[in-house]
Amino acid sequence: MFFSKNLRYIREEKYQVTQEALAENLGVSRSALSAYEDGRAEPRILLLIKIAQHFEVTIDELINVDFAQAEEEYVTRLEQLKNYIAAHNMKINRVRADNELSENYLELVPQKATAGYTQGFADPEYLETLPKYQIPFLHKGKTYRAFEIEGDSMLPLQSGAIVIGEKIPSWEDLQSGQLCVVVSKHEGIALKKVYKRLFERGKLLLKSQNLGYRPYEIDATNILELWGFVAHISQEFPCDPPDIEDIKYAFARLEYQLTQEKITQMGNLKPKADL
Repeated sequence: MFFSKNLRYIREEKYQVTQEALAENLGVSRSALSAYEDGRAEPRILLLIKIAQHFEVTIDELINVDFAQAEEEYVTRLEQLKNYIAAHNMKINRVRADNELSENYLELVPQKATAGYTQGFADPEYLETLPKYQIPFLHKGKTYRAFEIEGDSMLPLQSGAIVIGEKIPSWEDLQSGQLCVVVSKHEGIALKKVYKRLFERGKLLLKSQNLGYRPYEIDATNILELWGFVAHISQEFPCDPPDIEDIKYAFARLEYQLTQEKITQMGNLKPKADL
Protein backbone atom coordinates (compact mmCIF):
# COMPACT_ATOMS: atom_id res chain seq x y z
CA MET A 1 0.00 0.00 0.00
CA PHE A 2 1.17 3.54 -0.80
CA PHE A 3 -0.99 5.60 1.59
CA SER A 4 1.76 7.16 3.71
CA LYS A 5 3.99 7.84 0.70
CA ASN A 6 1.08 9.30 -1.29
CA LEU A 7 -0.06 11.51 1.58
CA ARG A 8 3.34 13.14 1.87
CA TYR A 9 3.77 13.40 -1.90
CA ILE A 10 0.41 14.97 -2.64
CA ARG A 11 0.79 17.42 0.26
CA GLU A 12 4.30 18.55 -0.66
CA GLU A 13 4.40 18.25 -4.44
CA LYS A 14 0.82 18.79 -5.57
CA TYR A 15 -0.73 21.14 -3.02
CA GLN A 16 2.50 22.49 -1.49
CA VAL A 17 1.09 22.99 1.99
CA THR A 18 2.71 22.49 5.38
CA GLN A 19 1.82 19.71 7.77
CA GLU A 20 0.35 22.31 10.12
CA ALA A 21 -1.97 23.71 7.44
CA LEU A 22 -3.17 20.31 6.24
CA ALA A 23 -3.62 19.02 9.78
CA GLU A 24 -5.79 22.03 10.59
CA ASN A 25 -7.94 21.47 7.48
CA LEU A 26 -8.40 17.80 8.35
CA GLY A 27 -9.06 18.46 12.04
CA VAL A 28 -6.11 16.42 13.33
CA SER A 29 -2.89 17.26 15.15
CA ARG A 30 0.35 17.85 13.28
CA SER A 31 1.96 14.95 15.12
CA ALA A 32 -0.83 12.61 14.01
CA LEU A 33 -0.44 13.71 10.40
CA SER A 34 3.32 13.23 10.66
CA ALA A 35 2.75 9.69 11.93
CA TYR A 36 0.48 8.96 8.97
CA GLU A 37 3.10 10.22 6.51
CA ASP A 38 5.86 8.21 8.21
CA GLY A 39 3.77 5.05 8.20
CA ARG A 40 3.81 4.84 12.00
CA ALA A 41 0.02 5.05 12.24
CA GLU A 42 -3.02 4.67 10.02
CA PRO A 43 -6.14 6.89 10.00
CA ARG A 44 -9.59 5.58 10.80
CA ILE A 45 -11.97 5.03 7.91
CA LEU A 46 -13.85 8.34 8.36
CA LEU A 47 -10.61 10.32 8.31
CA LEU A 48 -9.40 8.33 5.31
CA ILE A 49 -12.57 9.29 3.45
CA LYS A 50 -12.06 12.93 4.47
CA ILE A 51 -8.46 12.90 3.19
CA ALA A 52 -9.53 11.39 -0.14
CA GLN A 53 -12.30 13.98 -0.53
CA HIS A 54 -9.94 16.83 0.40
CA PHE A 55 -7.49 15.88 -2.34
CA GLU A 56 -10.25 14.85 -4.80
CA VAL A 57 -8.96 11.31 -5.23
CA THR A 58 -10.58 7.95 -4.54
CA ILE A 59 -9.64 5.83 -1.53
CA ASP A 60 -8.51 3.11 -3.92
CA GLU A 61 -6.09 5.52 -5.61
CA LEU A 62 -4.83 6.86 -2.31
CA ILE A 63 -3.96 3.35 -1.16
CA ASN A 64 -3.02 1.44 -4.30
CA VAL A 65 -1.55 3.96 -6.80
CA ASP A 66 2.01 5.19 -6.38
CA PHE A 67 1.48 8.86 -7.24
CA ALA A 68 5.19 9.71 -7.42
CA GLN A 69 6.02 6.83 -9.74
CA ALA A 70 3.07 7.65 -11.98
CA GLU A 71 3.92 11.35 -12.23
CA GLU A 72 6.14 11.00 -15.30
CA GLU A 73 3.40 9.11 -17.10
CA TYR A 74 0.84 11.77 -16.12
CA VAL A 75 3.07 14.55 -17.48
CA THR A 76 3.30 12.74 -20.80
CA ARG A 77 -0.45 12.19 -20.86
CA LEU A 78 -0.99 15.84 -19.96
CA GLU A 79 0.94 17.00 -23.00
CA GLN A 80 -1.03 14.60 -25.16
CA LEU A 81 -4.27 15.84 -23.63
CA LYS A 82 -3.40 19.50 -24.22
CA ASN A 83 -2.75 18.71 -27.86
CA TYR A 84 -5.98 16.73 -28.03
CA ILE A 85 -8.03 19.52 -26.48
CA ALA A 86 -6.50 22.09 -28.82
CA ALA A 87 -7.42 19.96 -31.83
CA HIS A 88 -10.79 18.61 -30.68
CA ASN A 89 -12.19 21.11 -28.19
CA MET A 90 -14.88 22.30 -30.57
CA LYS A 91 -15.18 19.05 -32.48
CA ILE A 92 -16.75 17.17 -29.58
CA ASN A 93 -19.30 19.93 -29.24
CA ARG A 94 -20.34 20.14 -32.87
CA VAL A 95 -24.13 19.80 -32.92
CA ARG A 96 -26.95 21.45 -34.80
CA ALA A 97 -27.31 24.76 -33.02
CA ASP A 98 -29.76 25.96 -35.66
CA ASN A 99 -32.57 23.52 -34.98
CA GLU A 100 -34.60 23.43 -38.17
CA LEU A 101 -37.77 22.32 -36.44
CA SER A 102 -38.22 24.59 -33.44
CA GLU A 103 -36.38 25.87 -30.39
CA ASN A 104 -38.69 23.72 -28.27
CA TYR A 105 -38.03 20.41 -30.04
CA LEU A 106 -35.27 18.05 -29.03
CA GLU A 107 -34.13 14.55 -29.95
CA LEU A 108 -34.64 11.63 -27.58
CA VAL A 109 -32.02 8.88 -27.35
CA PRO A 110 -33.81 5.73 -26.09
CA GLN A 111 -31.92 3.01 -24.22
CA LYS A 112 -32.02 0.73 -27.26
CA ALA A 113 -30.36 3.42 -29.40
CA THR A 114 -27.32 3.89 -27.14
CA ALA A 115 -24.90 1.89 -29.30
CA GLY A 116 -26.00 3.60 -32.49
CA TYR A 117 -25.84 7.05 -30.91
CA THR A 118 -22.17 6.72 -29.92
CA GLN A 119 -21.42 6.07 -33.59
CA GLY A 120 -23.76 8.62 -35.18
CA PHE A 121 -23.99 11.43 -32.60
CA ALA A 122 -22.32 13.92 -34.98
CA ASP A 123 -24.16 12.74 -38.11
CA PRO A 124 -27.17 14.97 -38.97
CA GLU A 125 -28.74 12.17 -40.99
CA TYR A 126 -28.59 9.82 -38.00
CA LEU A 127 -30.03 12.46 -35.67
CA GLU A 128 -32.98 12.82 -38.03
CA THR A 129 -33.90 9.20 -37.28
CA LEU A 130 -34.27 9.84 -33.54
CA PRO A 131 -37.72 10.56 -32.08
CA LYS A 132 -38.36 14.25 -31.36
CA TYR A 133 -40.50 15.86 -28.69
CA GLN A 134 -41.60 19.36 -27.85
CA ILE A 135 -40.60 20.67 -24.42
CA PRO A 136 -42.03 24.15 -23.71
CA PHE A 137 -39.84 25.36 -20.82
CA LEU A 138 -36.41 25.17 -22.51
CA HIS A 139 -34.44 28.37 -23.07
CA LYS A 140 -33.94 29.66 -26.60
CA GLY A 141 -30.49 29.76 -28.13
CA LYS A 142 -29.24 26.63 -26.37
CA THR A 143 -28.90 23.04 -27.51
CA TYR A 144 -30.71 20.28 -25.63
CA ARG A 145 -31.07 16.53 -25.95
CA ALA A 146 -33.01 13.90 -24.00
CA PHE A 147 -31.65 10.52 -22.89
CA GLU A 148 -33.42 7.51 -21.41
CA ILE A 149 -31.30 6.30 -18.50
CA GLU A 150 -30.82 2.69 -17.47
CA GLY A 151 -30.12 1.15 -14.06
CA ASP A 152 -30.32 2.41 -10.47
CA SER A 153 -26.92 4.06 -10.08
CA MET A 154 -28.40 7.57 -9.92
CA LEU A 155 -31.17 7.21 -7.36
CA PRO A 156 -33.71 8.64 -6.80
CA LEU A 157 -34.06 8.53 -10.61
CA GLN A 158 -35.41 5.16 -11.73
CA SER A 159 -34.38 3.16 -14.77
CA GLY A 160 -36.36 4.39 -17.76
CA ALA A 161 -36.49 8.02 -16.63
CA ILE A 162 -35.88 10.65 -19.32
CA VAL A 163 -33.07 13.10 -18.56
CA ILE A 164 -32.87 16.40 -20.46
CA GLY A 165 -29.36 17.74 -20.88
CA GLU A 166 -27.94 21.04 -22.10
CA LYS A 167 -24.90 20.81 -24.35
CA ILE A 168 -21.66 21.68 -22.55
CA PRO A 169 -19.78 23.67 -25.21
CA SER A 170 -16.19 23.19 -23.97
CA TRP A 171 -14.08 21.63 -21.24
CA GLU A 172 -13.80 25.03 -19.56
CA ASP A 173 -17.60 25.17 -19.19
CA LEU A 174 -17.70 21.89 -17.27
CA GLN A 175 -18.04 22.51 -13.54
CA SER A 176 -16.34 19.97 -11.29
CA GLY A 177 -19.05 17.96 -9.55
CA GLN A 178 -21.66 18.79 -12.20
CA LEU A 179 -24.37 16.22 -12.93
CA CYS A 180 -24.03 15.26 -16.59
CA VAL A 181 -25.02 12.78 -19.23
CA VAL A 182 -21.65 11.41 -20.34
CA VAL A 183 -21.38 9.99 -23.85
CA SER A 184 -18.15 8.02 -24.33
CA LYS A 185 -16.61 5.71 -26.89
CA HIS A 186 -16.34 2.61 -24.74
CA GLU A 187 -18.77 3.06 -21.82
CA GLY A 188 -21.71 4.34 -23.88
CA ILE A 189 -24.15 6.73 -22.18
CA ALA A 190 -24.25 7.28 -18.42
CA LEU A 191 -25.68 9.85 -16.01
CA LYS A 192 -23.01 10.70 -13.42
CA LYS A 193 -21.53 13.44 -11.29
CA VAL A 194 -18.41 14.51 -13.15
CA TYR A 195 -15.25 15.74 -11.43
CA LYS A 196 -12.51 17.35 -13.50
CA ARG A 197 -9.03 15.88 -13.36
CA LEU A 198 -8.05 17.01 -16.83
CA PHE A 199 -4.81 18.82 -16.15
CA GLU A 200 -3.70 16.65 -13.23
CA ARG A 201 -4.42 13.21 -14.69
CA GLY A 202 -5.98 13.63 -18.12
CA LYS A 203 -9.15 12.03 -16.82
CA LEU A 204 -12.64 12.66 -15.46
CA LEU A 205 -13.89 11.04 -12.26
CA LEU A 206 -17.47 9.75 -12.51
CA LYS A 207 -19.53 9.19 -9.37
CA SER A 208 -22.96 7.64 -8.85
CA GLN A 209 -25.63 8.77 -6.42
CA ASN A 210 -26.19 5.18 -5.31
CA LEU A 211 -23.59 4.35 -2.66
CA GLY A 212 -23.52 0.76 -3.88
CA TYR A 213 -21.60 1.84 -7.01
CA ARG A 214 -17.91 2.69 -6.88
CA PRO A 215 -16.58 5.85 -8.58
CA TYR A 216 -14.39 5.32 -11.61
CA GLU A 217 -12.15 7.34 -13.90
CA ILE A 218 -12.42 7.74 -17.65
CA ASP A 219 -9.85 9.14 -20.07
CA ALA A 220 -10.79 12.56 -21.42
CA THR A 221 -9.97 11.33 -24.91
CA ASN A 222 -12.73 8.74 -24.49
CA ILE A 223 -15.39 11.46 -24.11
CA LEU A 224 -17.61 12.18 -27.10
CA GLU A 225 -20.17 14.54 -25.55
CA LEU A 226 -21.19 16.03 -22.21
CA TRP A 227 -24.73 17.23 -21.45
CA GLY A 228 -25.41 19.12 -18.24
CA PHE A 229 -28.50 17.97 -16.33
CA VAL A 230 -31.49 20.30 -16.76
CA ALA A 231 -34.57 18.27 -15.88
CA HIS A 232 -36.00 14.77 -15.85
CA ILE A 233 -39.31 13.17 -16.82
CA SER A 234 -40.45 9.95 -15.19
CA GLN A 235 -43.59 7.86 -15.00
CA GLU A 236 -42.61 6.69 -11.52
CA PHE A 237 -42.37 8.70 -8.33
CA PRO A 238 -38.69 9.01 -7.30
CA CYS A 239 -37.67 6.49 -4.66
CA ASP A 240 -36.29 7.54 -1.29
CA PRO A 241 -32.64 8.57 -1.07
CA PRO A 242 -30.15 6.16 0.52
CA ASP A 243 -31.06 5.48 4.15
CA ILE A 244 -28.80 4.80 7.12
CA GLU A 245 -28.55 1.11 6.18
CA ASP A 246 -27.20 2.02 2.75
CA ILE A 247 -24.61 4.28 4.35
CA LYS A 248 -23.63 1.58 6.83
CA TYR A 249 -23.21 -0.85 3.95
CA ALA A 250 -20.97 1.59 2.09
CA PHE A 251 -18.75 2.05 5.16
CA ALA A 252 -18.63 -1.69 5.75
CA ARG A 253 -17.54 -2.22 2.14
CA LEU A 254 -14.73 0.32 2.56
CA GLU A 255 -13.58 -1.26 5.82
CA TYR A 256 -13.58 -4.69 4.21
CA GLN A 257 -11.49 -3.38 1.31
CA LEU A 258 -8.92 -1.89 3.69
CA THR A 259 -8.78 -5.10 5.72
CA GLN A 260 -8.17 -7.15 2.59
CA GLU A 261 -5.40 -4.76 1.55
CA LYS A 262 -3.72 -5.18 4.95
CA ILE A 263 -3.99 -8.97 4.78
CA THR A 264 -2.48 -8.98 1.29
CA GLN A 265 0.34 -6.71 2.36
CA MET A 266 1.14 -8.83 5.43
CA GLY A 267 1.08 -11.97 3.31
CA ASN A 268 3.69 -10.47 1.00
CA LEU A 269 6.10 -9.75 3.86
CA LYS A 270 8.80 -12.37 4.22
CA PRO A 271 10.58 -12.91 7.55
CA LYS A 272 14.23 -11.88 7.58
CA ALA A 273 16.79 -14.64 7.90
CA ASP A 274 18.79 -14.75 11.12
CA LEU A 275 22.31 -13.39 10.82
